[in-house]
Amino acid sequence: MLDPKSPENQENPAAFGQIQAAF
Repeated sequence: MLDPKSPENQENPAAFGQIQAAF
């Protein structure tokens, strides 16, 4: 969905964890 290197993901690491769980 979003690139893990994206600044949005760096600002929201918890959200990135949820994205990984969704996959």
